[in-house]
Amino acid sequence: LENDDQQGLAHFLEHMAFNGTQHFTGKGILNTLQKHGAVFGKDINAYTSFDETVYNLDNIPTKDGLVDTALLILNDWSNYLLLTDEEIDAERGVIKEEWRTRQNGQMRVLQQSLPVMFGNSKYSDRLPIGLMNIVEGFEYKALRDFYHDWYRTDLQAIAVVGDINVDEIEQLAIDRVCELFGAGLDVAVRRGDGDVGTTRHLLPLNDADVTSHLDRARNIDGLEVGVARLYDIR
Repeated sequence: LENDDQQGLAHFLEHMAFNGTQHFTGKGILNTLQKHGAVFGKDINAYTSFDETVYNLDNIPTKDGLVDTALLILNDWSNYLLLTDEEIDAERGVIKEEWRTRQNGQMRVLQQSLPVMFGNSKYSDRLPIGLMNIVEGFEYKALRDFYHDWYRTDLQAIAVVGDINVDEIEQLAIDRVCELFGAGLDVAVRRGDGDVGTTRHLLPLNDADVTSHLDRARNIDGLEVGVARLYDIR
């Protein structure tokens, strides 16, 4: 959870992931994927909840090397956000406007309900969007330190779901993902029949982490679902 003086930084970092990385400067991630039909908001998106940030790349074609490109994007999100002073300052106003549009009756009811929902725990004081005085005034170093503290391989996982050749994705995971994300990542593959083949030792995530993606994929007529999952090592 965020400290008192960090409220909103996790959500802020989510926004910054689309504002420049090592291999995709500026709006390079959006420009690269939109050329192949992906739509920002619908196919390229992210969200921050009370205890996690999730990045989604949906409906990405599995041709023209785009799976490898998507993994490179995930690698940059995991390790190489640029977080320039200029982009941070530009995003403060974006976050504030998002906060402003949510100041309504529904939000007031939610805020009244949070102590009951979370049993008066720290979560009840940690709306993901944070506090605007912090968003407007945090130092650049505070955001960069938060990024390096929390975006670590032992706190990250990747799911690949779709009309894929599972054997190819497994080999890609072994060759490419370990190169990008480091040799410390465990790799596993869940096949369409439910069997899980593993390479190296495995610390599995809860199945709920990929259930929604599986359900969506299975609703596509004629799709043989293949899922490749990467697991963290502790």
